[in-house]
Amino acid sequence: MLYYFVLCFVSLFAGKGILSICRVNLPQFLSLLISPVITFVFWSLLLSIGVYFHNTISELCFSTYFLTFVFVGIGLFQCYSYLQKNKTELILCKNDFILFSFVFLSPMILMFPYFFYGITHFFGSSMPDKFFYMGIGEYLWRYPRGLS
Repeated sequence: MLYYFVLCFVSLFAGKGILSICRVNLPQFLSLLISPVITFVFWSLLLSIGVYFHNTISELCFSTYFLTFVFVGIGLFQCYSYLQKNKTELILCKNDFILFSFVFLSPMILMFPYFFYGITHFFGSSMPDKFFYMGIGEYLWRYPRGLS
């Protein structure tokens, strides 16, 4: 459960940092809802471009973590400065709180078995396709794409 909350925190503030650097002007609440998606798009593009240029995932790991935590710092600073400027808007209206709670809790509801048995221990099903993805991931971790 701790991994989920850390992932939510990192993806939220890294996305805020990416949006801030790209100078995308969205309302504060909308930017908080879209920022995890922006983070995952950033990770996907960064890793896929790196693999395309024949780097291993292990070589890209440090730079991805470094950039992510730089964006987290920028996102935290952005939210802190927003809260300092708009101290009167700290109280969310009831509809915003319900929407934010739904967005936060819906993955936990949809993936209940994973959270019940543990995200790191439960593979989800006995279907063999997960081993294929694990094998491809292990291959890309160790070897550049197209080496075989």
